[in-house]
Amino acid sequence: MPRPYQEIHATVRTLILGIWLSAVERVLPLLQESIIIVLPHGRIRKQLDETIMTTLQQAEQLISTLSRADKAQLLQWVVTDLGDSFPGIESKPDICGGEACIVRTRIPVWTLVQARRQGVGEAELLGIYPILTAGDLAEAWAYCRSHKDEIDRQIAENEAA
Repeated sequence: MPRPYQEIHATVRTLILGIWLSAVERVLPLLQESIIIVLPHGRIRKQLDETIMTTLQQAEQLISTLSRADKAQLLQWVVTDLGDSFPGIESKPDICGGEACIVRTRIPVWTLVQARRQGVGEAELLGIYPILTAGDLAEAWAYCRSHKDEIDRQIAENEAA
């Protein structure tokens, strides 16, 4: 895939995933508030519905600009994320001490997550690690969301070393 296309693809994917994550971040506190306060559906339910609809409308607008191939890739990411299956991530005791790594590399997921948290963009990561693809990064981010405690522990252990 040519480098400019990778950067555009990574940016579009980041926007869509950002919208999805922002929806989750907005919805969870509302759900927690409604559970804690035990209010009838009323205002909180309306606010929750409006937040979800706004986010879905934003996602729909972005998705409508994607090619069929990009839509198929997005669907694959969503299915992977929902299924807790990460075919692009492997953990083997004899590779990087058993830490989760990108398949066919010795690049631990926590390294990519830490770089991202420090402000390194996806396009820059693809430049630093030319063996990686945008799909590899999507797998790493999805894995991190499902295994946050593990990744945070590995980052803390590395910083302490």
